[in-house]
Amino acid sequence: VDVSKGTYYYDPVLWAYYASPQVTNGMDETHFGPASTVTRGQCVAFLWRAMGCPEPTTTANPFVDVPTWQYYYKPILWAVEKGITKGTDASHFSPDQKLSTAHIITFLYRTLGKGSDGWYVEAGNWAYQDGLLVGTDLLDVHPDVDCPRGAVVTFLYRELANAVSGANELSKDDFLMYVEESYNITGRGRVVTGKVRNGSIRTGDKVTLISCDESTKAPVRATYTVEGIEMFHKLLDEAEKGDNAGILLSADTGIKTPPGSALVNEGSPLKSSPGRFAGTVKMNSETGTRTLTLGDTFQVYWSGYDVTAMLVDLNGGDITPDTTREGVKLTLISPAVLYVGLELMIREGGRTYGTFTVTGIE
Repeated sequence: VDVSKGTYYYDPVLWAYYASPQVTNGMDETHFGPASTVTRGQCVAFLWRAMGCPEPTTTANPFVDVPTWQYYYKPILWAVEKGITKGTDASHFSPDQKLSTAHIITFLYRTLGKGSDGWYVEAGNWAYQDGLLVGTDLLDVHPDVDCPRGAVVTFLYRELANAVSGANELSKDDFLMYVEESYNITGRGRVVTGKVRNGSIRTGDKVTLISCDESTKAPVRATYTVEGIEMFHKLLDEAEKGDNAGILLSADTGIKTPPGSALVNEGSPLKSSPGRFAGTVKMNSETGTRTLTLGDTFQVYWSGYDVTAMLVDLNGGDITPDTTREGVKLTLISPAVLYVGLELMIREGGRTYGTFTVTGIE
């Protein structure tokens, strides 16, 4: 009841609670406690679970305040072994010490292999360039600034959710169709049209419409039954990859399909997000001399839809024409459904300057 839609930690809390393995549960059955203080022991346990509960290879425990029966025993051994953190002295880890923003940002910095030290200025500079604090209530990375539960799970979600869960990855059987147009049929429901990008769908199947609230930009998911499929004015039982189809959904005319909406199979891991998207940029000098710099904005286009994007991490210096760069991250000004492997065209002034191939969604 204390995690409301529209808060920056809404999706991260749902991810942390429903992830497998579970990253964390609530403070009780109906409260998550997003403003509650996190300890060093709790944070390392969250991080360990988000990484899939890897087994530490050592059983040597140098800390007198980390008993074997505690939930954070294995997480601490693993984190120390990997160089993610160390004790507050040679024989104490201080698991009950309050967690600061410097702690969590440095832990993530080292977990991701950005550097072996990083405490905390170096890690903080990375976090700012990566846009990790964007949209949160935190303005500074510092040992004297406590980090609440809502922010901790948000940082883990933004950096690690995709690494373990495989969210937003399509299998060959997953159905996906971006909604290009939609219209109502009085007394029957709403028809959505577009090109099937992946998988297939049959009349009678359950599908989920992924969209967003046009005022709050909060993600919206609604499931319907496919009542009919039409292609080139012919009624069919099935539409498959490559088909341009109109799909009649079993619902009243209140269904909304703002730009960026998509139709997927029920239970699909895909989601609508305005968050950060990692990928590979390939610039083409044949179409222009555009150079990308940190903070640049431009249009990205795919499947009949375009949206403004901003570069938040170049993973290096400026990206010049004829350059290919991996590990680049961008954000969108409006939510959209992207998936690993999707290629977006980088546009400006009606010209295409390069491509962005999605490798991860946060």
